[in-house]
Amino acid sequence: MLFTEFDLKTAQEVWYEEGHEKGILVGREEGRTEGRTEGETSKAYDIAKKMLKRNRPINEIIEDTGLSLDEINELRNS
Repeated sequence: MLFTEFDLKTAQEVWYEEGHEKGILVGREEGRTEGRTEGETSKAYDIAKKMLKRNRPINEIIEDTGLSLDEINELRNS
């Protein structure tokens, strides 16, 4: 049987480092996902603005952009 000395402080440091590394990796992916989502939403708003300028039907704008009626009405009123 193998006996080893357990050092709580060393173990906690290792656990912290592993958690920190995992947190960074998860944070990066979440950041990328959030950035993509924001970019897609921004693009949808830009398209909706152009379609509103061209007097396209609201239902067509909703279908093409995925924005809600409320979001489109806010764009129209701004």
